[in-house]
Amino acid sequence: MEAGQDDVIPRLVPCGGKAGGIAPPGALAGAISLSDDFDAPVDGLLDANLFPADGGRGTSAA
Repeated sequence: MEAGQDDVIPRLVPCGGKAGGIAPPGALAGAISLSDDFDAPVDGLLDANLFPADGGRGTSAA
């Protein structure tokens, strides 16, 4: 560094939000809901053709 130059030191500062760190246990109580069948079997979920031969354009001659 040359004489007369100022040091520039970047700092990370919070931008908005509330200070306080981690939310206490139960802070999201009532904000999250699960359907009655959330743990139902998902048989066949990955049986779909995820990568069709036509690239998903609907033009395959299958």
